[in-house]
Amino acid sequence: MNKDLNILQVSQGSLIFNKPFTVSILPENKNFTYQYIVYKNDCILSTSQTSLNSTFSFYPEEYSNFKISALVFKDSIHIATLDSNSLDFIEDFVYIDRLDIVKTNSDITINVLCPISPIKQHFAYYLKKDNIAIEKIWYKKSNTHTFYNLSPGSYSIVVYSRLIKNNNYEDLVILETEKIIL
Repeated sequence: MNKDLNILQVSQGSLIFNKPFTVSILPENKNFTYQYIVYKNDCILSTSQTSLNSTFSFYPEEYSNFKISALVFKDSIHIATLDSNSLDFIEDFVYIDRLDIVKTNSDITINVLCPISPIKQHFAYYLKKDNIAIEKIWYKKSNTHTFYNLSPGSYSIVVYSRLIKNNNYEDLVILETEKIIL
């Protein structure tokens, strides 16, 4: 085993579905080749071809526990195996499909649409005018909120989504609407 090699894990902790799980082998060495093995729940899911690329990204297509092992070769001889930490991709992840906006006179109502019922999901709403947050609504269970009596101008709404797990919040999604003109 080559003690000078390290695996750098770009993401730490629980990961959001469909975001990359990336590892890099340091220090980079043009004389080395690399092969990557992706594990799902401690079973081999896929194996890459051997390449000169010291960085590898995996995009999970399901919710589970994943780990990446990097095999390092010099002159076709295996010199090291480096393992990432196992990472959980959130199993009960509830994401946001889209944000529906309804303008009525001087009011803006935003409805957060989720593919499944947002039972354990809480939402925070930030109203921005000219890119400055002017009103903040802290996390609440409701996936709908109305901002009332707004003056004419250019607005956007940032929606933060969190999932409650064991009385702790875990950030999931942050979406911002396109500009809304009143």
